[in-house]
Amino acid sequence: MIFKPVTHYLSILLLLFSTQVSAQNIIARIDTGYANIKQIEVDAAFCRVEIGAISENGRVEFFGEISTEKKTKRVHSPYTFRHKVYGNKLKVWLEGRHRGSSINESRLMFKIPPQTNVKVRSSSGSIYAFGLSGDYTKLETRGGAIKAQYVNAKFAQFKSFSGNIKVENLNSQEVNFNSHSGYFKLIDAKANQINAKNHQGSQRWINVRASLDASCHQSTIRVIGGKGKLRLHSHQGTLRIYDYVGEVYARNYVGTIRLKNVHGTMDLQANSGSIIGEGVLFVNQSRLQSSSGYIKMKLKNKLNKLDYDLRSNSGSIKIGEDRHGKKYVNRNGNKTFVRAMSSSGNLFFGKYEEEK
Repeated sequence: MIFKPVTHYLSILLLLFSTQVSAQNIIARIDTGYANIKQIEVDAAFCRVEIGAISENGRVEFFGEISTEKKTKRVHSPYTFRHKVYGNKLKVWLEGRHRGSSINESRLMFKIPPQTNVKVRSSSGSIYAFGLSGDYTKLETRGGAIKAQYVNAKFAQFKSFSGNIKVENLNSQEVNFNSHSGYFKLIDAKANQINAKNHQGSQRWINVRASLDASCHQSTIRVIGGKGKLRLHSHQGTLRIYDYVGEVYARNYVGTIRLKNVHGTMDLQANSGSIIGEGVLFVNQSRLQSSSGYIKMKLKNKLNKLDYDLRSNSGSIKIGEDRHGKKYVNRNGNKTFVRAMSSSGNLFFGKYEEEK
């Protein structure tokens, strides 16, 4: 994993925590802390939440504030921050519904010990988390964005309805991403298992070492760098896999599967799209299938060191400069075997030329 300097992020979070809003009218506020807290649950409503494992004294300290642009004659504020301790669990929540656009600032900020278990929910506010390493980290928002950095929790969950989710420097055992229309972006991660699902929103996985199971109904999934096992599903979109080593299983109902510099065993299927690869190195046994598209592979393998079972119902088959009919089977006992079939497209397997 690639670790960036953390002093910059720490200084920003500390500055935000110590800075008070200069608005003319503060209508809700809280500023307190507790010792011996192992779990935190936050229901932030529309507030932005910033939570970082930067506590220097082992205490949980938090500050919340809501301000309005207009002066009000109300005796009582429509918003109240509440909190309660149950054993070693702290619950913090906001009472009061959002009432128009007069809110100037609304935020909740926490300084916590690193090993604290964290669960944060927000309806429309964004969430920023840093350095969390408890047994679990659960961040959920409906319409706001989620950004998390240096998360080392054993279990991590990121969930939104329409908000985008971006995570950097993750080291966990099990990770879940879920959204309806927000995009996912994960950079520099190591995990045993990552599960991700959204309906409409792109996904980008960069330098991920894990068993990754990702699905999207309508958008593009990109995997750039990494190692492990991939299971990708898309109903309508493009699957792109670059600079990857491992087992690749991909299914695309409407759209193309594209690979570049991918090494490993592959099981690829495009129902009404093509399968295109450059710099592909097959290992062991691989299977490629397209119903109404073509299959074109430029390989790092030596073409004569592969065994083939290639079939095309209404297209042609070409290996290097050699043309074949609609069926080509060659089994010479090579360790690497490629089975490919297209119902209505051509099959081509050629030599990959390194880029200069």
